[in-house]
Amino acid sequence: MGTTIQLACASIGTHDAWTLTAGATKVIAVAQPDDDATTVIRTSTLNAKQSFNLDNLPGGASAIVSVTTVARFNESAASATTMRAFLLLSAVTENGTTRNPGAAYTTYSEAIAKPGGGTWSVADVNALEVGVEEVADSTETAGCTTLYVEVVYDSAGSDFAVFLTSFLPPLLAAWEGVKTCLRSFWTQPA
Repeated sequence: MGTTIQLACASIGTHDAWTLTAGATKVIAVAQPDDDATTVIRTSTLNAKQSFNLDNLPGGASAIVSVTTVARFNESAASATTMRAFLLLSAVTENGTTRNPGAAYTTYSEAIAKPGGGTWSVADVNALEVGVEEVADSTETAGCTTLYVEVVYDSAGSDFAVFLTSFLPPLLAAWEGVKTCLRSFWTQPA
């Protein structure tokens, strides 16, 4: 259960080593939709990282159910160049699975553990950075055209809201019936 939201990249984060090769800005280059070579960031430098700050969760979010990273990668041609997504929180990095997508753009979705371990909180997600890294280099360049984090969260008071909308109207109707009975009882002549 819960509400699912895609948190888009909002601004450049801690790492800024990939190059904008198509698009207006790096943030726009990795934004949805998956437009592949129309907007893309690239690198051919081993261990080069690019990270982004994310949009915040809505104000009513109270508990995190899951955090999933989505990245769309390719290489300029099929080779041994590999890349991965990563999460960065409070200067701690948690790496995703190393990928070798080949020349075709391929979308990868994976749950990456919370950097530093433990359970996710709303504050953690709101302070989170998502990024990409070239892991192994060849003569080809690594590319990323889409990057975001999908979060499933519960809202504060959602159980109470269900209670109010499900049980309160019949309770109010019953109370009106009780009031009517009491009025007729009190107004009857002795």
